[in-house]
Amino acid sequence: SFSYNNGNVTAPYEYAGGIVGSVYSNYDSTYIYGCTNKGYVYAGFDAGGIVGYGCYDCTVEESQNKGTIEGICCVGGIAGYIEGGYVANCLNDGEIIIDEDVSGEYEAAYGGGIYGETDYAEFINCISVGTVDNRSADFYGGLVGDIYSEITIINCYYLDTTADFGVGASWFDEGILLYTEEYEGANAVSASEMKKDATFADFDFEIIWTMGEEHPELMYAAASILGNANLDDTVDKSDYTVVKRYCFETAELDFAERIAADVNGDSVIDKMDYSLIKRYCFGTAEIK
Repeated sequence: SFSYNNGNVTAPYEYAGGIVGSVYSNYDSTYIYGCTNKGYVYAGFDAGGIVGYGCYDCTVEESQNKGTIEGICCVGGIAGYIEGGYVANCLNDGEIIIDEDVSGEYEAAYGGGIYGETDYAEFINCISVGTVDNRSADFYGGLVGDIYSEITIINCYYLDTTADFGVGASWFDEGILLYTEEYEGANAVSASEMKKDATFADFDFEIIWTMGEEHPELMYAAASILGNANLDDTVDKSDYTVVKRYCFETAELDFAERIAADVNGDSVIDKMDYSLIKRYCFGTAEIK
């Protein structure tokens, strides 16, 4: 939980993720929460901003990708491929590049804004605004590239210029089915609609989401950067200034801001946190 990646992650063949490359378990579920990727991620097979490959009940909540994700088969902003589980309150604001399979090594080329491929999964309150760059992909979607079974999508949105439909295709007993109409629960919205709270009537704008300049942003994901008390993705003078003001009761911090401000992890925001953030900015201390 609350992990952050800003570096490049590449795999020559498969399983590359900004936070987790591969998760496989026949017995235990996996829970990933409050994570952010801003790095470039590449794998020919299973490339994802947060998870490359996840099997058996892998759940991702309140996490975001803002890096470029590139690959051929199973390329997604949040995950390349996940079987089961659910994804809730996640955001993709990174470019998805689906390369052509010139080698013929892969079964197909496909990807999506949230997941590249999935089955038996549930999507709740997710958003993708990143470009889906289809370089000869067989199919792609604003939310999911393709599915192997029926999935559930509830209140999910993608920018209408990124793909024709929310789900690109399905692989069932009858073979490949390319969707020619919107999958239930997937919603294409314009850039202007992305800026309106009313578009996202079922989203929690008190605790989970906040409206940004272009679209909703996650509060908790920004808090994954310790010291980033004002949630602007950068630790600098403005952060230790707001913490100092909070200590003198001349400023308030919301829940996510307090998580980011508690740099020493003692669950109290005080002058020790202010001092550590300031020393970090001057290069005399580290925040771990």
